[in-house]
Amino acid sequence: MAERAVYASPTTAGSVGNRVLAQIHQNWWITANVGESRLWHGGRSAFGFNPVTATRCLAKQMLEIISSDAAEATERANNRSESHDSTSIPREEFPMKWIRRFVVLIILSLPFSFVPLLHGQGIADVSLGFGTSKDSSNGLGIESADSANAFASCAPSASDIFCEQDPELNGLFMGFQGDGMLDKHFGIDGEWTFQPTRPGYGPLTYRQTFYDFGGVFAPVRNKHFILQLSAGIGGARTSFSFKETSCVGVAVCTSEAEPVGNSSHFQERLGAGIEVFLTSHIFVRPEFDYHHVSGFHSQFGRDGVPQGMVWIGYNFGSP
Repeated sequence: MAERAVYASPTTAGSVGNRVLAQIHQNWWITANVGESRLWHGGRSAFGFNPVTATRCLAKQMLEIISSDAAEATERANNRSESHDSTSIPREEFPMKWIRRFVVLIILSLPFSFVPLLHGQGIADVSLGFGTSKDSSNGLGIESADSANAFASCAPSASDIFCEQDPELNGLFMGFQGDGMLDKHFGIDGEWTFQPTRPGYGPLTYRQTFYDFGGVFAPVRNKHFILQLSAGIGGARTSFSFKETSCVGVAVCTSEAEPVGNSSHFQERLGAGIEVFLTSHIFVRPEFDYHHVSGFHSQFGRDGVPQGMVWIGYNFGSP
């Protein structure tokens, strides 16, 4: 069920991760120390901060690191493929890994990137959400651990008592979201939604995650509510595990989930929501999203996934 993996050295991956974290720390420190960075040079705020320049600079630096890592990963993958290195560690396909990290970067950095403009500008939001996503079953199944063909694909039928049908996608989702407005009507955002629990997937368990980054358009905006239309690109990740239970006698039993693989797909998202302010800073935003996930029918029934969320958040500034 997992997609083709890229082989990369854990040492290389760690060093790149350290570079990214260092770059994030550097940019946040620059943002917090007004007047001590070249990013502040004639912007529109009282402090002379230009949010567009700062955002472009941060994105450019992140993309340079990502591009460098891509070249290194490709070169190492080719070298190992030629030498058949048996010590290579399988890793997730490169683009999906970095899209996820870039979404997290956007969500975490938006409030800090616009700190000098927060007074009276309504420039950034952060929010926590709860809701659900829906998709049908693909009609297939997986043989249970008791079968002679354990964990093999199967077609559910009355004659095969070991074949467990693949589930529908539903249940509780939660998420984190952040957006920053570059002016009164246009901005950027990042969104991450996931299942906090692991439902059953035949004899396995799974966790579904959606993540993306993109743009926000607010055609209607006042101090009481904001109409938001959004669009983004990102990925959908389905991670699978097998639950093992061991007991000491009959008194003490423990259960542990062992990862068995994951499947990642590219996705596009469209969304619409109404942000209603309960106070001058706290808001509630009911939102409907539609995710189009290429190849998602291999895990569930359709590539299109509707999602409904209610976000509770904080606005840094005034609407």
